[in-house]
Amino acid sequence: YKVRKYTEGISKQACWDACKEFIRINVRTNQPLLNLSTHSAKTLSVKKIDSELEALARKGFLADIVIVDYSDELAPPIGMKEPLHIIEENWSQLRAVSTKWHCLLATATQANAASFKARRMSKSHFSGNQLKFAKVTAMIGLGQTEEEKKFGIIRKNILKLHDEEFQEGKEVHVAQCLALGNPCVRSCFAT
Repeated sequence: YKVRKYTEGISKQACWDACKEFIRINVRTNQPLLNLSTHSAKTLSVKKIDSELEALARKGFLADIVIVDYSDELAPPIGMKEPLHIIEENWSQLRAVSTKWHCLLATATQANAASFKARRMSKSHFSGNQLKFAKVTAMIGLGQTEEEKKFGIIRKNILKLHDEEFQEGKEVHVAQCLALGNPCVRSCFAT
């Protein structure tokens, strides 16, 4: 990398031109490497996610990672009304999408009120259908006290890891700088 000092602001166009030049030289592709699709809550279904991945695949773009910001806010599958059945079916369909497209599918889910007072997340701290755990390959809990938040530290623990040994009580402390977009400056395991 090069260290540069700017005496005045840089325009959006100059930033965009520099980005395109970097991609041209270093990435060596004119194809998009990121596709973003945004939707209002309860308007996107898992079937629509699958359809969008299908359309992208026809254009030659195969997703490595699909991120669903809060899967409990997905539209219900056709004909389903019962909230717990909707959650279970959506999570089952998300698993099917991940398997079909051979991609990492990452999402978040809601914790229950008891989690706010808990020092560490556990399987008992999740709302909705507990069958979510049966549908995922791995689930990670996030924890943070007010003091940890002040110092930019978050704790993570594994709640489920398919076919692997793990200890739910073991945490990793992650020092983060979200302002810089760097979620893992330094980490260490704690018991």
